[in-house]
Amino acid sequence: MKTMRNPNRAFTLVELIVVLAVIGILAASLLPALARGKSQTQRLSCSNNLKQVALAFRTWAIDHDGNTPMSLPSASGGNADIDVGTRVVTATQIASRGVSKIFLTLSNQLTTPKILFCPAEYESSVRQQPATFAGINTSGTNVVLYTNDLNMSYFIGVDAKEASPRMFLTGDHNLGSTGPVGGPPPTAFQTATTASQTPCVSLGTNFPPNNASVGWMNNMHVQQGNVALADASVEFFSRSRLQNALKNSGDHGETAPGYFPVAGACSPANFNRIQLP
Repeated sequence: MKTMRNPNRAFTLVELIVVLAVIGILAASLLPALARGKSQTQRLSCSNNLKQVALAFRTWAIDHDGNTPMSLPSASGGNADIDVGTRVVTATQIASRGVSKIFLTLSNQLTTPKILFCPAEYESSVRQQPATFAGINTSGTNVVLYTNDLNMSYFIGVDAKEASPRMFLTGDHNLGSTGPVGGPPPTAFQTATTASQTPCVSLGTNFPPNNASVGWMNNMHVQQGNVALADASVEFFSRSRLQNALKNSGDHGETAPGYFPVAGACSPANFNRIQLP
């Protein structure tokens, strides 16, 4: 009479080791690919955010004779005389100043502040993505409100205008002074935890001294970043492409109007000034 084999025979130790080794090899080969896929998804989502923000600037300009909020005084509905060059981070919209107030001016065009937050934001322990532009909680639920510069991830190009299409309009805030390639780690121009390091940086065609040292921090998009230009296009820059774009930004170098801030952290005026949140 034939003896039937036990169909539930367990793995031998050698077989188990082989299976675990195969699983380990597969994991080691797949995890980097998954990480790259996540990084690319975040980059594309960030790029989409900036495209919407750039179009909001263009829409606002249509109703204001081609001007941006950064080039009109508050009496004309803009932010030039109060928020350009100023950064006061508080818990309310009333007292806060700077990039957050400029974006708040665009709230009708932006609809939601969620698009002002990069999905790869590296200061997420301090910066929070708001759910509404409302400065007070009217819903009775625990929501993050839009109150100051810690509710966003993007800088604003103070001098950007449609007539100079290659000027920087808005983009990832993780910019810093990098020094030579292979040198010490970059130093951030502005961080969430410091009230005001360098909220404004003058860059561009007509202000070359800073162009050669500016670069992306090693976070968010890993020493790369998204920038929306004045023509509403969005480009993904490495450090070298960023510096080349600044060299060819074509900033106009005009004499600033009397209400346009020149002194302090946002001088000299009318180059490709970047104001950080």
